[in-house]
Amino acid sequence: MQSWVRELKPPVHGRRSVDLGFAGPELAAVVVVDHVEEEFFHIPAVARALDRRGAATGTGIVDHAIDLAAARASPDLDHIILSANIHRRNSASRQCFERAGFTRDIGMTDPSFEQWLLRVEFDVV
Repeated sequence: MQSWVRELKPPVHGRRSVDLGFAGPELAAVVVVDHVEEEFFHIPAVARALDRRGAATGTGIVDHAIDLAAARASPDLDHIILSANIHRRNSASRQCFERAGFTRDIGMTDPSFEQWLLRVEFDVV
């Protein structure tokens, strides 16, 4: 998590949302969501402090990333699609994304990462 925080230097461009979560005065989580185009969003980072392991923090962070993307979506859209690349050895992250409804995309060709996708439907009135 520390390396991502160090890389997030102002200004953050207009197509990127960054949210920091605190537990008291301590940084507990970071989420980054990029608005790629139209209905497509990418989550390049979700991270939680090591001492938050096992506290369901990761699942909450992924859910928050989905909420951030939905809030940035055009009100004209009836859905958005989110993607995330998860290192193949990161089973904890994979479980968080699975619990949030993401499914693995078998089209990813990078041997180190898996791409996970989620389609979020909106009720358009």
